[in-house]
Amino acid sequence: MSTEVDIIDAAEERVLISRIDSSDLTPFRFQGWTGKRLTASFGWSYHFEVGRPLEAQPIPDWLRPFRDRAARFANLEPAVLIQALLIRYDSSAGIR
Repeated sequence: MSTEVDIIDAAEERVLISRIDSSDLTPFRFQGWTGKRLTASFGWSYHFEVGRPLEAQPIPDWLRPFRDRAARFANLEPAVLIQALLIRYDSSAGIR
């Protein structure tokens, strides 16, 4: 018998995908190279050109309930999860 627990259900997954797709995603950049994925950081973002973390836009309200749920799952206080990274890999990314 499996003891696996889903943190989100299928309906919530569809909502998250829609929200991520409607977010202001930008191509991932790393030391002059542009990756084949789109990203958005909240709370903090690592700036590869200057080599340090920078403050980013706050975690959006629509993402906070999922952050809180992930914190409970990990036995953490939600306030310690201070960064969220959205990543979308389109079909052209070549990841299988």
